[in-house]
Amino acid sequence: MQKLPIFLALLLVTAVSAELEPRDRLIVETLIKLERFDVSGNSKWEGAVNRYAKAVRGTEEHLDIVQKFSVKAECPALLEDILAKPQGPRAANSTKLILTLGSAELLDTALSEADEKQSTALLGLLGFIKHKESARLLEAYLSKAKNTALRKKAANALLQVGDESQKEFARKQLGNSTNSEGINAKVDIEALSKRKGDPIKGKAAYMKVCFACHKAGNIGIDYGPALTEIGSKLPKSELYLAIIDPNAGISFDYEGWTFQLSNGTSAAGIIQSEDQEEITLRMAGGLRQTLLKKDIKSREKMKTSLMPAGLHLALQEQELIDLIEFLASLKKT
Repeated sequence: MQKLPIFLALLLVTAVSAELEPRDRLIVETLIKLERFDVSGNSKWEGAVNRYAKAVRGTEEHLDIVQKFSVKAECPALLEDILAKPQGPRAANSTKLILTLGSAELLDTALSEADEKQSTALLGLLGFIKHKESARLLEAYLSKAKNTALRKKAANALLQVGDESQKEFARKQLGNSTNSEGINAKVDIEALSKRKGDPIKGKAAYMKVCFACHKAGNIGIDYGPALTEIGSKLPKSELYLAIIDPNAGISFDYEGWTFQLSNGTSAAGIIQSEDQEEITLRMAGGLRQTLLKKDIKSREKMKTSLMPAGLHLALQEQELIDLIEFLASLKKT
């Protein structure tokens, strides 16, 4: 039997719109109130949850229902939502949910069948999410991809979510993929600081390597320090250093923390808020995660910056110069 391309399969999955039955709503709302999220042993409840999830596809509620009840059957619908709006507010959370529910193969297949624009978006999303499966997918993609631009995107993403061996692999691949005009790890900051770039082209470079974690005005995601007035705060030489060696200085209130949890999993991010009962983490891609203190076995401040070293390797030399020119233009008015 011939295998359907994933995008045709996704269309078939979501082609039939489901009507929301009042009885299903009542069952689901009751289960939520009772916090009875494991419905695997009750076919009546499971059927109601599945029908309800199908009826609310494409909404924030859909994400909430799929997450609460672990509705793995809805992962293809989540992927369709991601591909339709990769920059949308649900894309990062949908990607994380697909990985959490054990459907990484959907993303793997999508990456192999998607066009360049869709692949770029998927690689960027995987680079937002600190998950062993996102790192595995990126490493596997980087091992076989032929497109130079996509290889750089995958390596850049792997630098953000991989372990040390995976990051080293990404750095080597970036080094292998740069041409004679590319830049290597040893950069003459003093010489580059004297060169003039194009801030308009630099904005495009910003979208490539900075957008996922920094805001400049209304552009980007609020995760790392805001760059809106960075040109008034740092000279070009320090802007270069901040990108090439992010561990040289970590901004106050942007220190990373790792948490080991009692269920054997871990979490990492910037502490957004903390009270006596819980801690809320801010993570790359605009994600938020709340940890109950009773579930935390240990916590440790990271010794290195959350911003991975080597991001400049994803750029050509002129792109880096243009990026710095753009950042230097962001000044207080």
